[in-house]
Amino acid sequence: MDWKRVSRSLKCRVCLHDDWCVYTGSDNDPSAAICMRIASDRQLKNGGWLHKLKNDDWQRQPRTWTVKANRPPPAANMETLAWQCMNDMTSARFNALATRLGVSVASLYRLQVGWKAENHTYTWPMTVNSQIVGIRLRSISGRKWSISGSQEGLFVPADLHQAETLYICEGATDTTAALTLGLMAVGRPSCTGGTRHVVELCRRVKPDKVCVLADSDQVGQQGANALANSLLPYVRSIRVITPPAKDLREWIALGATAADVQRLATAAVQLTLRFAKAVLA
Repeated sequence: MDWKRVSRSLKCRVCLHDDWCVYTGSDNDPSAAICMRIASDRQLKNGGWLHKLKNDDWQRQPRTWTVKANRPPPAANMETLAWQCMNDMTSARFNALATRLGVSVASLYRLQVGWKAENHTYTWPMTVNSQIVGIRLRSISGRKWSISGSQEGLFVPADLHQAETLYICEGATDTTAALTLGLMAVGRPSCTGGTRHVVELCRRVKPDKVCVLADSDQVGQQGANALANSLLPYVRSIRVITPPAKDLREWIALGATAADVQRLATAAVQLTLRFAKAVLA
């Protein structure tokens, strides 16, 4: 079977990233992928997970798989593990990660970032309704994946409160970038994930305005606009903005300030919910 690496033009169909993962089949319609970030019930020896994307001939060939079927651990276990990792996070590691990402140490504290000593990775808790339901891992080199059994959640600062504008970011590190600027922000697990949880959070927090930050690629743009449309019935004012860089963190590295982000949001088109007029017979 011919396995090919993903690239910027052909991203992983599972996690939507452009590195680490591989796929087989045609470029436009792959039949399967080995994702290094998103777990499935087929974990391989290289640490990745096999994802079936469609029924294809190769699926019917005799193959031997080593499958370890584990039920996802209860959320309470994720809470315990996350707190253990937070306790193992030293000041030196906070400073090293903050310097590497170009964000403030305070933003990492607020997202309750921890350290998993067994595989030398940073941990980023994902929450739903203030409960930790999953943990995203990030290696020192920048590789990202989730602990087996993690459920999808949001990257939410511990001091989340009602703000005039809530910024919705893509990923944990962009969320730390927004927090570094002094913006109230939460993060989605990916450009298409977490929509239901974002809607529930906005219904609970009730921000006056929401600004969705989109990556510049096509998938990022589509995901941001889809989220904005889902939020329309629940938020008075919604705008989608695209930083003039790869993402918000890169824009900050180029010198962007909170005022720059706010000016970009003010200039963006405000989305409104339109109702069709009833036609009376």
